Amino acid sequence: MNRTSAISVLILVAVLGAAAYILLVSQQEAPQPTQTPTTPTTPTPTPTPRTTPRQETPVPTPGRVIVKNPKGSGTNPNLTFDPQTIRVKINVNNTVVWVNEDDVVHAVVARDGSFNYPSISPGGSASFTFNKAGRFDYYCNLHPWMTGTVIVVS
Repeated sequence: MNRTSAISVLILVAVLGAAAYILLVSQQEAPQPTQTPTTPTTPTPTPTPRTTPRQETPVPTPGRVIVKNPKGSGTNPNLTFDPQTIRVKINVNNTVVWVNEDDVVHAVVARDGSFNYPSISPGGSASFTFNKAGRFDYYCNLHPWMTGTVIVVS
């Protein structure tokens, strides 16, 4: 090999080595793309219609008083009938309707035995028309912390 060819080969090797070095250095200095962890989005569930028909909440009408079992009252001892004490007048508003807005069965039982509704399903209701004056204390025998009073005047 002559001297010119050897120098040409050395220059070519040097140029290729320099090019490879520059390529490696530029890749190390360039910021590498990073993956940022993302929180997967969960679609908001669409409410599924109930297969069991629920009774509509009675609309207050003259002559009727609504008492509710609030949601959570079957498990929370701080919740009870709402309102807890009501005053009704014979021939004016003497029908009381108990509405179960909770997710569990409730009962409405008069301590004197004048009315007894042992099973009011969620969404259900029961009603009683008072025809005599007096104080009527009642409770839920399934959740004994739930108590109420109906005061009937003539």
